[in-house]
Amino acid sequence: MSTVRIGVVGAGTMAADHARTLHQWVSGAEAVSVADPDVDAVVIASHDTTHADLAVAAVRAGKPVMCEKPLAPTTPECVRVVREERAGRPAVSGSSPGGGQAERHRGGRRTRIRTWQRSRMS
Repeated sequence: MSTVRIGVVGAGTMAADHARTLHQWVSGAEAVSVADPDVDAVVIASHDTTHADLAVAAVRAGKPVMCEKPLAPTTPECVRVVREERAGRPAVSGSSPGGGQAERHRGGRRTRIRTWQRSRMS
C-alpha cells in the first residue's frame, strides 16, 4: 500500500486530534507539514476565521480538503469555497476525528466515501 501524505493545518486540540487519528487508525497515512511539496491531501483544523482562505488555497493547489466545522464563519466565504469546488477542483468536507465518513464533492455531485478510518479499527 502506498503512503498518503496528509498535511494537517492548525496548532490546537482539533489539529492534534486529527494528527493522532491519522497516526493511530489510518493505515498508510502519514501526517506531514502542509508545506511539504509531496502532500496528497489537507486537513484544516485551524481557527475558524482561517478556514475559507486555507480551503481555497488547498483546492486551487489540487489537493482534497477535509475542513473542520465551520467551513467558514460567513455565508459569502462559504460561497467562495463552493465556487472553487464547482470550478472542477477537488474538495472534501468531513466529520470530526474518528468519524470515518466524509463527502467527496466533485462537480456538484456528492458521494459518500470512507476516508479517515481503515481496517485497523476492526
